[in-house]
Amino acid sequence: MATKEEIFYSDIIFNMEKHPLTSDLGIVTNIRSIKESIINLLLTNYGERLYHPEIGCNISALLFTNANYITAKVLKGHIITTINNYEPRVLLKIVDVKASPDTSEFVVSITFTVISVNIDNQQISFKLKTK
Repeated sequence: MATKEEIFYSDIIFNMEKHPLTSDLGIVTNIRSIKESIINLLLTNYGERLYHPEIGCNISALLFTNANYITAKVLKGHIITTINNYEPRVLLKIVDVKASPDTSEFVVSITFTVISVNIDNQQISFKLKTK
């Protein structure tokens, strides 16, 4: 007999998709919920959250510069600070930001542990394109 997965975190889907059967807003749970929360934090600019203008990372401001080592280092610092300040469910292990000047983008890789349930080595990777 299959057991139902224990849900320890849940949230609304980042892109606000509807559930195909119920037409309610879809939800994400557990690790996917935390990963979407981190992405949401990093893509939020200061002042965009109603009643909490201090929350955000403001990395879009760095995407108007060249993709180089210096900007990657500054971007890494912003990511670490934002996650440490606003995502208490995780413990950061590794944040890696690599600049790719040829393609004008940054490749970001984040490895973390979920603290309350001790789930280790979860990873998020994505690309940020300069403008």
